[in-house]
Amino acid sequence: MIKSGRKTALQMKHDVVFKSFLKTDLGEKFIKKVVNKTLFFVASSKPSSVAVICTTQKQMESLARRYKKGYGKAEGRHALNVLSFNLSDGAKGSGPIGDIFIGVSTAKEEASAWDMSFKEYVALLIIHGILHLAGFEHEKDKKNRQKMEAMEEKILQSVFPTIKFKYYI
Repeated sequence: MIKSGRKTALQMKHDVVFKSFLKTDLGEKFIKKVVNKTLFFVASSKPSSVAVICTTQKQMESLARRYKKGYGKAEGRHALNVLSFNLSDGAKGSGPIGDIFIGVSTAKEEASAWDMSFKEYVALLIIHGILHLAGFEHEKDKKNRQKMEAMEEKILQSVFPTIKFKYYI
């Protein structure tokens, strides 16, 4: 049997960094699992680098004001659960590269509202952020939103096989 030198996304070594400025029950092993599963589903066999940072709502608002065009103007101030920053230079030889910030207090509140555990909801937010880094978009039209939400549900199901999560569409 002839073996190809190409690696699948699950075999590829992706650079995953986890930093939390707050005490949470999230661990690096869990974060890496979510990131790697998501990269597998977006068919990223190219080297990727993703940092997941758990932080305060105050820091989330500061980041949004500084880097997200229009934040706090048209839609008013609102709680932020996830921000993703694509750091790719457009090079064709790499997969998703970027930072994903999780607003812990907002994530805890929203997890309860969605009837999910904190870990399940953070996984959903990480998946959402990586899909943005991979080029998925949900804000332009309903078709793109539904495509992105279907992918999020599929990936979340792979991380938590017994979860019964569905978007309320």
